[in-house]
Amino acid sequence: MDSCNALKRPYLDAKYSCWGITQCQYDGKKCLIIRETPTEELLKDLAVIQDADILIVQKSKIMQLERLLIKFQCIQMLVINEMSLNTLPPCICSFNHLSLLDVSNNLLSSLPDEIVQLTSLTVLDLSKNRLRNIDAVCGLSHLQTLDVTENKLEELPRSLWKLEGLQTFSCSLNQLVCLPEEIGCLKYLIILRLNNNRLSSVSRSFSNLTGLLLLQLDGNCFDHIPSQLFSCTSLLELSLAHNKIEGNLPSRISSLVALRTLNLACNKISDFPVELEQLQSLEYLNVSDNPVKNFSLPLGKLNRIQEFSASGCGLAFVPEDLGLCSNLIILDLSENKIERLANESLSFPQLTSLCLAYNIISSLPVSICDLKNLVVLELQFNRLNSLPDEFGEFSCTLRQLDLGHNVFEVIPISVFHIKSRLSYLCLDSNPISEVPDEIGNLKELTHLSVSDCSRLVSLPEGIGLCSNLRMLKVSKNKLSSLPKSMAKLQSLKYLDLSNNDFEYFPLVVCFIPRLRVLLYDQKEGRPLLPAKIPDGWYHKSLALYPEASNYEPEYIGKSYKTIDTSVEDFLSETRTSEGLPCMIGNLVHLVHLSLQHNGLFALPDVFHNMKLQRLNLSFNRLRFLPPNFHKSKHLTHLYLHNNNIDQLDQNFRNLKTLRILTLRNNPLWCPPLDVGSDKAVFPVFFYLKQQNLYEAYILKSLCEIVINNLPKENTHNFLRKIGFSDILIESLEKQFPGGYNHVKRLKIAMSAWSGYPFDSDSLHSNESLAEPYPIQQINSSKNLIQPDKVTESDKDLSIGLFQEKKSLFSSNKLFKELHFDPPPSPYRLLDIVRLIGLEELHSKLMEYYLKTQQLRF
Repeated sequence: MDSCNALKRPYLDAKYSCWGITQCQYDGKKCLIIRETPTEELLKDLAVIQDADILIVQKSKIMQLERLLIKFQCIQMLVINEMSLNTLPPCICSFNHLSLLDVSNNLLSSLPDEIVQLTSLTVLDLSKNRLRNIDAVCGLSHLQTLDVTENKLEELPRSLWKLEGLQTFSCSLNQLVCLPEEIGCLKYLIILRLNNNRLSSVSRSFSNLTGLLLLQLDGNCFDHIPSQLFSCTSLLELSLAHNKIEGNLPSRISSLVALRTLNLACNKISDFPVELEQLQSLEYLNVSDNPVKNFSLPLGKLNRIQEFSASGCGLAFVPEDLGLCSNLIILDLSENKIERLANESLSFPQLTSLCLAYNIISSLPVSICDLKNLVVLELQFNRLNSLPDEFGEFSCTLRQLDLGHNVFEVIPISVFHIKSRLSYLCLDSNPISEVPDEIGNLKELTHLSVSDCSRLVSLPEGIGLCSNLRMLKVSKNKLSSLPKSMAKLQSLKYLDLSNNDFEYFPLVVCFIPRLRVLLYDQKEGRPLLPAKIPDGWYHKSLALYPEASNYEPEYIGKSYKTIDTSVEDFLSETRTSEGLPCMIGNLVHLVHLSLQHNGLFALPDVFHNMKLQRLNLSFNRLRFLPPNFHKSKHLTHLYLHNNNIDQLDQNFRNLKTLRILTLRNNPLWCPPLDVGSDKAVFPVFFYLKQQNLYEAYILKSLCEIVINNLPKENTHNFLRKIGFSDILIESLEKQFPGGYNHVKRLKIAMSAWSGYPFDSDSLHSNESLAEPYPIQQINSSKNLIQPDKVTESDKDLSIGLFQEKKSLFSSNKLFKELHFDPPPSPYRLLDIVRLIGLEELHSKLMEYYLKTQQLRF
């Protein structure tokens, strides 16, 4: 393990992954870890910390980093990650005892010349920065490990020879087109990583690197293997994958007799020399994705080979001498044109993983059952319709089996052997009509996928016996129901029921106790509600919520065995209904729910009782969200695009944890669509905050117009319409009797209804209308440069309205407990005046209201 990676171990370990300041011991040294810590907290805690040998600072917003570092001048190892550093703090260059410096994952574009003062430095990690040259580093004569991966280097300095003690050099993911001749002077170099550059050749001096043990040149532009590499006779690992090497592999490859790993994948090599058999130490060989014309690899002589991959080589058969590789552990022959397997071609006593996917195999030989150590078998995308009768003999070892995308009409019963230890089983895209009830024998099964089987209409009750099942994917089938036994799946966390033919939402899902992810998208399946819009649905939709809003999940946190009535009996007795059931609220551990393409008009008011973090309601017909939706405490991602939502409730701003919100393709006017067009949440929240203040001001002004203009003879009827009882109206008239108190009674009533006081000084005259509150124009997200900024006028109005409400309800005991439903709003007031036929007053109110909208938009 490289020195730099070894040091990172303590703060990547779960024990030290928490935020804040942690002290620990690492390799006998005092280690101080600072993660995601603000300056104030840091300075307070550091007062009690005396010293440290290792300092790790990560993801912390420290305003005075240099002041912190000076406290640790005798530090031996220093790691500063993900701190957005543009320059290296100058004080670091004076740390004479520093042997390791890691400043990876920052924004460094250059290094100070003073870095050469770090004469004790042996390990330097500069990866994932923006460096264009590393000249300053070349003066560090004691450096043994240098990592400059993922920078912007186009060339290496000629002074590289000064790093004569360098042993490990990583320079991958840069833009190098050539190597300097001076690289041949690094006689102690043993590890060289140059992946993903633009190299097409190496320097002539490269042949001097005779001590090189590992060389990685993947992802470059080589069209041949440079001859200089064949002089690096100590090489243990050579990787040249993803280049453009053409033609025959040079016979000089045989000079690398110590080679254990050879990776030539994804090139254009057409033939392999017989001299390859001289690589007697070879343990890993990858020749995948090469257009081999005549597969003449001398595999029989490579006695130590443990892993061999020839995927995508156009093979029509398994190489004959492959069976001589008795130590083979992993074999990958996927993506070829193999039609059949000979019995003798599968005699690998040590084989644990066999991949034959993406071939045209129609049957398997009995000899495959002799692979007594096989753990992984991948047979997907072939033409299999049966398995050998002896297949059950795998039961003691086989853990992963993929039979997807074949032509099985019946899954062989041998797959479900009573002694089976399968943990992963995939049966996707087969013309099966049922899954055997014997699936209950798979007690260790954790992942099951039976998707895209167009004939599959049900699942067996036996699935409830798969007690360790964690993930179940049964999408794109013709399922119309689910077995009640699924309520017994105590370990199930992921369930995909998308694109099926359920007539109603399967209630058994609501009783799977630990479910965390539920996908129920029906783009290609039957939606929860039909495409035709029912008559009068909108007016009836408000009746959906009274019973749901007070819903308390009956089975939260309980096992199905502890309920008086068993889940099976309950499900048998419960009548199903259209739409999403209230009992979805039982899933208190659910964090991800997707309900796309279900034709939903309304939702049960239960989401605030759940721990949902991601909710996808896109491509439905929603016009509003449930009344208590804003009380959801954990929601971070909410997808509402492609619905019929025209406005968001003011309470929407209470979703404090929300980070991603989509609203496109909705008939929005509040907020305007442009404000909600991005995924950003702040513009929407800011708009709703402004809208709330604005509507409060409009409501107060409209109430003043009503007080000044409401005819006396209509007062009683008006008060009844806004929600006052006859008893309350009579009580008000007794307390303030007589015609001369008419306006006073109206002021008190309107104050109680709207929440704002109306005294004589605050009322406007009949002749003039109040100028509307000059609120900031926010009909576009582009106007929201500072979404968190509150103007002075906004602040004053907000404080004023709050104080008015507080004063009103503390002084007037008569209306202290009064509640109005629907709640007061400008639209409610306009509607009431219209309903009681006060056309002149309605015209005045509309004139004012329209004037405010013109100024606003």
